[in-house]
Amino acid sequence: MPMNRVRELLTAGRPAFGTFNWLTGPECVEILGAAGFDFVVIDMEHGPHGQDHLPGLLRAADAAGIVPIVRVTKNEPTLILRALDLGAKGLHVPQVNTGAEAAAVVQAARYWPQGERGFAPGTRAARFGALDQEAYIAEANADPLLIIHIENRLGVENLDDILAVPGIDVIFIGPADLSQSLGLPGQLGHPRVVELVEVTIAKAKQAGLPVGIFALNAEEAARWVRAGVTYLALGADSFFLFNTARALVEQLLPLRG
Repeated sequence: MPMNRVRELLTAGRPAFGTFNWLTGPECVEILGAAGFDFVVIDMEHGPHGQDHLPGLLRAADAAGIVPIVRVTKNEPTLILRALDLGAKGLHVPQVNTGAEAAAVVQAARYWPQGERGFAPGTRAARFGALDQEAYIAEANADPLLIIHIENRLGVENLDDILAVPGIDVIFIGPADLSQSLGLPGQLGHPRVVELVEVTIAKAKQAGLPVGIFALNAEEAARWVRAGVTYLALGADSFFLFNTARALVEQLLPLRG
């Protein structure tokens, strides 16, 4: 099968652009793919998605040619297994604060000898049994992206241990939650928050790992690209709908006189 497009871009040192999916309709994912995004993060942590939403959203992503990344609610083997068995091309795991927690992600997401993921030959990811089992296992150990979310000062303090774990693909930084963990909620420009973000970027780059972050717009994304970030998640489908609708309404209201 062809290489995961996002992995291909990151391996080449080129930016990959995606967004978050918080709306439950599969057509929303199709629209994001049609718009040209490289990846979509199906957000089960902050979005309303339940397990029953995943199959339709993942099928929509495949149909639209957009790489589906699932952000699970927590670092729990069963949640990781289900997302991968349903066909997620990547996992975004929140609140990883230690090397042991990062290693647990790899253990849950990879088959032997890299991990301890449970195997079932009839899953959607295995094409319901159509794929050769050995070939599928080799592909499953090489392709789905493992994205570790650093969003607590403890994660930054233990970053060297986290980066030493083999099998991690992207270090994703959460400045908003970092600010919370420092007792500076919402103060993303505070020197202490900025320092943690800069330290995380520098150490991840030194370790040869791509860095990811959330950006509100293209201008902010450009700033992060200049800083060496190559995995960029811009906004969310609900933001796009609201902002476009609000801008139109603001233009229409003066017509009432």
